[in-house]
Amino acid sequence: MSAFTGLLQFVPNIEIANQFLESDFCLKDILSYKKKDFKSDHCNNVKYDNLEGKILTVGIIEKCCFISCFTILKDSFFEEYSPYKLKKEAIEGLERGNVNEHGKKILRPFITIKEANLKPVDDELNVQTESFFKSNNYNGQHFSANNYKGPHFSAKKVNYLAVGDYLVRGSETQEKLKKIRSSNKKVKRIDTNKLTNQQKSDLCDALKFMYLTKLEKYQVQNEYRMLIISDEPLSEEYLDNDLLRVPIGRSLHNYIKVHKHEDIYNLTKFDL
Repeated sequence: MSAFTGLLQFVPNIEIANQFLESDFCLKDILSYKKKDFKSDHCNNVKYDNLEGKILTVGIIEKCCFISCFTILKDSFFEEYSPYKLKKEAIEGLERGNVNEHGKKILRPFITIKEANLKPVDDELNVQTESFFKSNNYNGQHFSANNYKGPHFSAKKVNYLAVGDYLVRGSETQEKLKKIRSSNKKVKRIDTNKLTNQQKSDLCDALKFMYLTKLEKYQVQNEYRMLIISDEPLSEEYLDNDLLRVPIGRSLHNYIKVHKHEDIYNLTKFDL
């Protein structure tokens, strides 16, 4: 397995890149990445997927899962000899996700996070997420220091499956979810407090499938996701034009590097 080198994310413009993780952390509803009705011939991209937030036919509701998506850069993505630039095929794979809402290729700047900086960023975002929802008395609740049960942060690699494996795993997982739902008939949503340990484990597997499992045709994304997940849809008070913005108490901008789009053609493993 090729060594992990860092993360890369294309961003809308250089202004956003220059302020990335400066004072807040922005995430989009996972369902906003469902496939668009493209009316152009620029559809050979891997940014949108109708199975986002779903198993096979069962899916989550809006405003329960928010994500920030990165590509994992591996050592094998770079040339073996100096100056160790990003390989042409790696650039082509990255550009397949660099499209607008109409499926047309766009030239966007990007940010990178080197491997050594990822854990400090993830750890601090976890702390800041909990702090944000605590300070806003999420759902009118007052949490004690060791009793926080609001939206939580996590960061994971996406798992990719061949079509056959995806259908088998999806069918098994969906059946378990249906059984959990049938045991919670009297409530609108699943009450996790009434689940057995096995049901909690099955529910966790179902959510992982919805949030972190994709068909192998998307594997070129080599995706790493930062997520904020809520048991209940977030109210509009937490959202800004459908974006979830989590204020961060101290800037994390020094953990990233900002790059213009054209830098992608000369990016080396030492530039992250």
